[in-house]
Amino acid sequence: MADNEDRGRKKQAARRERRRNHWVFIGTIMLLFIVVFAGFLFTGNPSQTVPEKKPLNPPPTEPEFQDTATIVNERVNRIGGVEEASVLVLNRIVLIALVLDSNLSRQGVDAIKKEAVGTAADLPQVDEVLVTANPEIFAEVGDILAGEAPLDSLQDIYERIRDEMVF
Repeated sequence: MADNEDRGRKKQAARRERRRNHWVFIGTIMLLFIVVFAGFLFTGNPSQTVPEKKPLNPPPTEPEFQDTATIVNERVNRIGGVEEASVLVLNRIVLIALVLDSNLSRQGVDAIKKEAVGTAADLPQVDEVLVTANPEIFAEVGDILAGEAPLDSLQDIYERIRDEMVF
């Protein structure tokens, strides 16, 4: 009988030991989880945890259209009286928005706009060239190129430039 009691005590002691080991194991796992979570929480780089704002319309990736815009922009910026130019290429249509010297006469502005048309008209991938010196349209085209305005406004810009393209 003493043997049975001794075995019973040993079994109970072994159970208690297993339970204690089980809780120690779970406690260790929980502690590791908390340490790892806190490490991620406090050492995270904010630029990696906060999503970057994507532009509404990313710049074109087709090299044909990028090259056309670059070529036209470089040519237009060489024209005397042009302070700044924004060029937008849509399929085979080139929209050129200009900021011109404020001392130019109306005839001078028209002459620069005609010359700007000539800078793109000779390119084989261009069917139509529209030029404006309207500061509001220049700002809108700049917003579109920067990805800060939706592409939906292009139709309105196209029509407004087309309406003023009477030399």
